[in-house]
Amino acid sequence: LNDAKSHVDLAFVQSGTATSKDYPQIQSLAGVFYEPLWIVYREKSFKAAPDTLDDLVKKNVSIGVSGSGTRKLVERIFELDQIKTNAPNFFEFNTDQSLEKLHVGEIDAMFISVNNRAQIMQKIFADSRLKIMSFSKAYGYPPRIKGLSVLQVKRATLDVYNDSPSKDILMLSSTAELVSRKDLHPAITSLVVDLSIDMLSQADILNAEKD
Repeated sequence: LNDAKSHVDLAFVQSGTATSKDYPQIQSLAGVFYEPLWIVYREKSFKAAPDTLDDLVKKNVSIGVSGSGTRKLVERIFELDQIKTNAPNFFEFNTDQSLEKLHVGEIDAMFISVNNRAQIMQKIFADSRLKIMSFSKAYGYPPRIKGLSVLQVKRATLDVYNDSPSKDILMLSSTAELVSRKDLHPAITSLVVDLSIDMLSQADILNAEKD
């Protein structure tokens, strides 16, 4: 998007992954939907439900592929808790690999930053062996990490039949931002914003929760 020769005018970017200082030719048009940072764990791997990063530091955890939006967010959060991401029990698996290894018990938890409507999240919500961590320290991070907010997700909001989550939880979330080059014609910008928000915000349960 930053390269004028690429012929790319619009893109979706996770909030907090770039700044106007680094990319002066790019502008944010709108925050379209939430992309929560899900901490998914195997219930059998923990004696009690984890609710802080301290509960995960000695477990085998997938923290996302280097350079990904998930990994960048994890690194910033870990830094505030003075946790090193290069520990031998932290792994750089992609989302599909992480879920597979979580199922067979090769890891105990995984981080994933994606909208709740993503197919992989539907698989997670429907699996009674997997739980979503409630972040008890959630409100401490947004004042220190730009683009981050807290979501309060009520019990069974994500999947009624499978009772997911099985209790009210707190989650950290970034936002999917619709961004463009600053030289995009204003008329096109206005039209794209209206269409995108109308299409992508429909039936988003987490947006409704935030409201």
